Amino acid sequence: MTDSLKAMFAAEPVVPTRDWAFEVRVMAAVERRRFRRHVGQMIVVALSLLIAAVALTPAVAPVLDGLYALPVFVVMISAIPAVFAILRQARFNRP
Repeated sequence: MTDSLKAMFAAEPVVPTRDWAFEVRVMAAVERRRFRRHVGQMIVVALSLLIAAVALTPAVAPVLDGLYALPVFVVMISAIPAVFAILRQARFNRP
């Protein structure tokens, strides 16, 4: 073999051990999917609470006639999704 041919076969291309661009694309796709699933779950919780609040309003109306109970009812209905979100985040953020 000639020197140039020997040099061509001797020089192996350096293959990176990690493809950072591929990893970032995969992580972005996973996070997008996780975000969509989370938003979907929160929409389901919000809609179910809204439907429950509308359905319970006639039953709770006598209690809510005094305007003192209405803010408590509104706070409780709005606090339930927050508690759900906090518990969900605590479950997924365990080490």
